[in-house]
Amino acid sequence: PSGDSYMKTEVTDKWHRYEMVRRAVEDIDWAECSDIETKQEGPSYTADTMKDFMNSFDEYYWIMGADAFLSITFWNRWWDILNNAQHLVVVGRGDNTADVIHQMEVFQADDYQDEIHYVDFDYPISSTQVRKSIKNGEPYRFYVPQKVYEYIEKEALYMEGHFNARVAKNHLIEWIRNKMDGFGTTS
Repeated sequence: PSGDSYMKTEVTDKWHRYEMVRRAVEDIDWAECSDIETKQEGPSYTADTMKDFMNSFDEYYWIMGADAFLSITFWNRWWDILNNAQHLVVVGRGDNTADVIHQMEVFQADDYQDEIHYVDFDYPISSTQVRKSIKNGEPYRFYVPQKVYEYIEKEALYMEGHFNARVAKNHLIEWIRNKMDGFGTTS
């Protein structure tokens, strides 16, 4: 996950984003969550992260959403980003595949990285919609991996400004367990 963005101000803390990604991929043999940007102080830049990856890995894919790919020319040193990795652009429901293909063709015609691929990911909900559902107290359990769901609930992420009974119950149970820890044991 990205560190502190120089382009966005309203984002979830980088350590929470790191932990959610780490939990989401921990059981996937071919995937790894990197904390390179998370450990950095100040704004992080994708081009710098890719340089670090080039020194650490023989081959890797940079995965980004269609929205990020279509706005990449606004990024710091975007030409380095395109030339220093194989890219996988995830085109979700609501994204325009034709726009992504057109942008890929433009970059390839201009001799930027020719290893840009896209995948249609017809998932019924986006991360924005998940955050909105959580904030509104609506069910979201089956839209995220179980370990991510448990982390969101434990940390009460995206639940700002309202009472959430599930989170209150979980915190109460955890408090009781902590208080009862060692109760009934003999020394």
